[in-house]
Amino acid sequence: MKMKLMGLALVVAAAGVYFAQQATGVEPLPRWVPAGAQVYLEAKDFGSLLREWNASPEKRQWVGSPNYNVFSKSRLFLRLGEAQGEFAAVSGLGLDNALLEQLAGGASAMAVYDIGKLEFLYLTKLAAAPALQAVAGQFTARTVAGTTYYVKSDRGTDRTAVFATKDGWLLLGTSENYVARALQLMAGQGGGALANEAWFQRAAQTQGELRMAANVEQLGKSPHFRSYWVQRNVSELAEIEGAMSDLTRNAGAWVETRTMVRKQAATPGSAAALRTVARAVPNDAGFYRLALGAPAARLLATPAAATFVEGQDAEDLETLIDVAPFAAAGSSNEPAVAALLRNATAHAVVRGTRVQQDQVFVAQTLGVAVAGASNWDLAAVRTLLPGYSVAVAGPMLYVANHEPLLRAMQAGGTVAVPGERTVYLASFRHGAERQRLFQMTGLIDRAGATPAEQPEQRTPEFFSENVASFSGVLQRFGTATVARQDEGSKLTETVTYSRQP
Repeated sequence: MKMKLMGLALVVAAAGVYFAQQATGVEPLPRWVPAGAQVYLEAKDFGSLLREWNASPEKRQWVGSPNYNVFSKSRLFLRLGEAQGEFAAVSGLGLDNALLEQLAGGASAMAVYDIGKLEFLYLTKLAAAPALQAVAGQFTARTVAGTTYYVKSDRGTDRTAVFATKDGWLLLGTSENYVARALQLMAGQGGGALANEAWFQRAAQTQGELRMAANVEQLGKSPHFRSYWVQRNVSELAEIEGAMSDLTRNAGAWVETRTMVRKQAATPGSAAALRTVARAVPNDAGFYRLALGAPAARLLATPAAATFVEGQDAEDLETLIDVAPFAAAGSSNEPAVAALLRNATAHAVVRGTRVQQDQVFVAQTLGVAVAGASNWDLAAVRTLLPGYSVAVAGPMLYVANHEPLLRAMQAGGTVAVPGERTVYLASFRHGAERQRLFQMTGLIDRAGATPAEQPEQRTPEFFSENVASFSGVLQRFGTATVARQDEGSKLTETVTYSRQP
């Protein structure tokens, strides 16, 4: 299955959100943030979250992991560190963990206006900031809307640091313009708040403990976004204007709610076809995904002994965030497979791992079930897909690289498709699959490994060390399930991460 860096998604809130915030006592931060942000982050209590993270065993494990080792040497990490150093120099602040905790208040928001230049505005509910007051004499004092703010610039690095305090709030930014405009909005003057932007209002949803929002249309125009967006699906995001993601943590699960607003409404999807192929998912499947239409032709055009990652290799994934995307060569029978599947209405992809009879090697299993608009020609499918186990049952086609998996798919399971507008459903049993996956990839990685003269100079193996260590950090998460609903004017997703206390 494809390994993706992931995380939370993108974007937004609005007038309706404002009233909901008032009912729960959360400050109306989007009304004080100037319009034009590419990315917006908000936390109900940022200080508590930061302290919880700093004290967590997950952070200690991650910082000492091969995953962090590789990330800390990446171009992205180094560029962020360079920008942090420049801001620290112009502001006269150390910007270490102790200072960051001091500047992390209660309700907080950060708006990033240029992800390339890292121009941002930060607001937090904080009674006092001694570190900033200590360096205020090095700044130039100015006044707007009855409030004094402090600004300092460095021509050598073209960096600016600005801060102000107002009514128990701290404002900190890299642009005098955004801090001054925020102070005006807080005073009820001026206009052009983030909360009034159309995309922000259209993506409004119930606020969670932590929010991430983004103006997807503007982000898509940024070369930095196109370079560092690891999913490499900017063209797929072309129909999306803005998006929002909110995280809520419960005792046994973390739930992420996403809203992605389309620029133009589309015909809503229907869950009927998905329910047909959902019956082909065994209850013990390590990973499955259900989607409308046909699966990618490359998935079945590759040999039955499918590679671990579809269309990419480990070395490419390790450097993907820094270089151009990998261009995989298509199989000679890929067009024929695509033609075979062109009348598909929905499909299911099932993946898992199994220990082979020698009790040493681990193999990956792949199964695909396709619902067609008409009955399938079994002989034609077998001719086109040699090496696979194949079965048909009227309009249902079953293909697998392991005969027992084929039989299990025919027997079916009890996967439920929620709602009437679900167009995508996927789940990964992280707790059940992680050990076998990394046992398998460890053998693959070691097969071609060349020992370095100095162990500390060796780049960690991508799957069995880099990804495996990140999996270890997240070992308390058992499963991750995502369900996407198509409402016509927008797409909504609910991602549930089951978690042990």
